[in-house]
Amino acid sequence: MTNVKQTLLATFIASLMLFSTSSAEELSTYDVLRASCLGGQPDKCGDLGDFFLTGGGEDLPDIFGAVKWYRIGCKKKDATSCVKMGESRYLGRGIQKDPERGFGCYKKACEYGDKKACKMVKNSPDGKTLGSID
Repeated sequence: MTNVKQTLLATFIASLMLFSTSSAEELSTYDVLRASCLGGQPDKCGDLGDFFLTGGGEDLPDIFGAVKWYRIGCKKKDATSCVKMGESRYLGRGIQKDPERGFGCYKKACEYGDKKACKMVKNSPDGKTLGSID
């Protein structure tokens, strides 16, 4: 599906959600971000991951929920989601520590246009660990 079609679909889904709620109901941030992410706006997957990471309206952050949405965003070719997924993998936050797979996420982020990720991959001392962004 092309980006234009995905964006139109996401907008349509969000509009349906808005019009299907009564004035007494409110759409949650989660509902809007989820519909946008799954409807073709992959950058919203990363936003949803951040929402979970900051607590998402709850008392405590949910790192596992954040990683789930970063993974989905990365699979949908969102560079920022790939960086955040790579960081989680590289450091073992919310997912099993695996620096090599984390490095792979940074490589994907570079492919998808993240310049800092490209510098870190390019400056890798051994092709498996991240280099500096200098």
